[in-house]
Amino acid sequence: MTVVFQKIFVKVLTRTEQRDIMHVKSEISDFNKAEEDAVDARIVEAQPLREQVANIIRRMIITGELAAGSPISERQISQTLGVSTTPVKEAFRILESEGLMYAVARKGSFISEFSSKSMLQIIFMRSALEGVAAYFAAQNATAGDLAAMEAALADSGRLLEENRLGGELAESNDRFHRALRRSAGSEYLMGLLSSMNSVDQAIRAASPKTGQVEPPRAQKEHLAILEAIRDRDCKRAEELMVAHVRRAGEFILESGAHNVH
Repeated sequence: MTVVFQKIFVKVLTRTEQRDIMHVKSEISDFNKAEEDAVDARIVEAQPLREQVANIIRRMIITGELAAGSPISERQISQTLGVSTTPVKEAFRILESEGLMYAVARKGSFISEFSSKSMLQIIFMRSALEGVAAYFAAQNATAGDLAAMEAALADSGRLLEENRLGGELAESNDRFHRALRRSAGSEYLMGLLSSMNSVDQAIRAASPKTGQVEPPRAQKEHLAILEAIRDRDCKRAEELMVAHVRRAGEFILESGAHNVH
């Protein structure tokens, strides 16, 4: 177990050595950005330390680097990352709430089984929630909300034309989804999607590059969803969003995005 963590976190620790020691204690470099095989992504906002720790462990579970049933120690993670046990305890609670870990009284914490079937179930659950968000976005979106979605997709279109398929494109696509969710007008729905999105992003980060086909296809689907929202067609917006999330998720799974079975 110790050898695995030393191997996985070596790039994170190397990067942090280059930063001021006080900054290192308050923030860990994003693991997904450190790994060469991860989907391009950028940190646009400082994440709480507990979420960065959870992100690192989450991705290791999804890729199978932490095997189902294996024990995982708060103290070991704390020592490996150079952080206190407090954010590690909080990260463990997050992962337990997502079903990725479980605790056994007087024995400790263990990794849950995570399979292709689990991934597909998560994709379908997220599609349902995103569909609800699209439904209410069509009902509640203001002119400002529509402008935010249009701006995000305009940026995506420009990046596609320039064949820039990396982190900037991923961020503009995320901005579209975030603007859509906000326009639904439900903090409760936002909270549910936020917890679901963490696992979804980890699945995507564990996937290989999607090549030239997927980004233009996703952009076309996003534009169709936006049109339905503009037209105040709630049902159509929901249907298009559900189909989009499921198709994109299934495409990632079919591309061999993971090492679990």
